[in-house]
Amino acid sequence: MNALVFGGTGQIGYELLLFLRPLGYSIINASRSETSSHEDSNVYIDLSKSSISDVISLCHLCKPAVIIYLAAIHGSSVCHLMTESFASSIMKHVNYFIPLALLDYCSSHSCKFVHASSSYVYSPISNAIRFVDESTFPSPVNQYGSFKAQVQES
Repeated sequence: MNALVFGGTGQIGYELLLFLRPLGYSIINASRSETSSHEDSNVYIDLSKSSISDVISLCHLCKPAVIIYLAAIHGSSVCHLMTESFASSIMKHVNYFIPLALLDYCSSHSCKFVHASSSYVYSPISNAIRFVDESTFPSPVNQYGSFKAQVQES
């Protein structure tokens, strides 16, 4: 069974891939980072520069049973040389439009979709351990959290 993972080289993605491999998933790791794993099929994709049709074409090529979307761009990870409006449009593209397009793809291709949320969706952010479940009311602390919350509402 194919699992297409966006952001599989991040902290959560790395641990998730370790969990999925023994379960028999054939993993396609789509990431903008180089990977050292030879166990997976690795696809380089910079979502900030990729069109939605490029992302959906990758889905058609991989034919995943599940798409796991861990990729995100937070304001601090966007180039500081960009104007605020350009950085905002890139964040909305990666954190909102692409996940929604993947959700639509999954709906029409009998594919499961897993989307990672963020503590930025639930205010206030603190160092204390907090549990968030389906009954927790979203209260985004910034634009990044707002985009993530909008996808969750979809």
